[in-house]
Amino acid sequence: MRIKKHGLEYYLKTPYTPKVEPNLFFADKKVKTSYKEYEALIDNNSVRLGKFNNNTAVIPEDISSLIEEYRDMAGELRYKDFFDEIPETLYDNFRDCECFCFITTYNEQRLVTSYEVDDFVFVFKYNEQQQLTEWTATISGQIPCTRNYLYNKKGLLCKIIDKLPTGIFKEYLYDEKGDMVVVIENGENSEEYKYKYNSKGELISLKCYRNEKFMQEDLFLYDERGNKTLFCSFGEENEKDERENERKVFINSYQNGHLDKQEILYYENGDKEFLFFDEQGKIIKKQYFEIKHYRGFELLNTVYYKYFDGKAERTDIDKNLYKEVIVCKDITCKEDSYCGRWSTFGRSSIDIEYNGRKYNSILFSDNIFSYAIYDKEGNEIRKFVRSYLTNGESETIFYKNGTPDYIVRKECSVVEN
Repeated sequence: MRIKKHGLEYYLKTPYTPKVEPNLFFADKKVKTSYKEYEALIDNNSVRLGKFNNNTAVIPEDISSLIEEYRDMAGELRYKDFFDEIPETLYDNFRDCECFCFITTYNEQRLVTSYEVDDFVFVFKYNEQQQLTEWTATISGQIPCTRNYLYNKKGLLCKIIDKLPTGIFKEYLYDEKGDMVVVIENGENSEEYKYKYNSKGELISLKCYRNEKFMQEDLFLYDERGNKTLFCSFGEENEKDERENERKVFINSYQNGHLDKQEILYYENGDKEFLFFDEQGKIIKKQYFEIKHYRGFELLNTVYYKYFDGKAERTDIDKNLYKEVIVCKDITCKEDSYCGRWSTFGRSSIDIEYNGRKYNSILFSDNIFSYAIYDKEGNEIRKFVRSYLTNGESETIFYKNGTPDYIVRKECSVVEN
């Protein structure tokens, strides 16, 4: 994993855009995908499928993100009295969606042209460059909402338009760098962002306005190698009072011409963090220290990263020696956020954390090979190991206290050519 350049994603609310990636297995086909649970049988030190137990309800992350976006768009209709003519129970289906299978349609270029999930249908359109230009969502054939994507001559995103049955609701405008600059809501500018760069093209200032009123300005400083040395925020334009809870200092150390270590000082609470890098700029170790009054700093957790065979392993060890290990196809900032610090929850809530927060994020992600948690003695509490099969299928073995517990298979079948 590499460090983020600016970390602006926390308040630049650009709309969700589905990934546009050709499927490796299906072209011009309609495919049914389901998740089924089986018994795990141990035979000669190997684990194999036992009898079928039940279907597993699941909504993959990309589909759940689409449903969430659709729900937010349709939610605006409640304020327009649109639901006077549509049963309120239809809107309630957004919250109660539970599917045991979904159907995906692919075109000749192997791109997704539709999802059918429970009562939801999502339809996608692309341009000649295979860029997403539109998706439309309906529920039970009603409440159509559409999101359009427009691109400039260079093929970069320049505008996103959200359309409701009542007309255009929101527009998002982007500059030549692909950064969001204006959000237009109901015909008026609701958000505006102004960027300022230095002679090297590095962002040094970002001003945020809401309803034409100044909200805040973020400032960035860099060293001669282009790595951040300071981040801070200011509030009201007339006051220019620096908000200490929005200030970080970065101390960069170099070895053999590359960034070797970065120390981050958090002024809001006095904590600090250390990042260590390899020669390719990838993070190999992180340490987070919490300030303790009259006692100095206490190490809360250490995270190690290993990269091998196109995979990445992330090991998080907290101050009580509880450990969490995840192996991915690649560690991105998103996968990194799957694994919160152990200090944020107690021993008794480990299973809740595993089954709740990580259920859709990790359990059914096609980016994960394995996930495991261990107690302070090194005993395995929970683990799953995933094998990827042909035609996009996978098999996941779940372990409890080191023993195979059950198996979940992702199964794909062509229902229409």
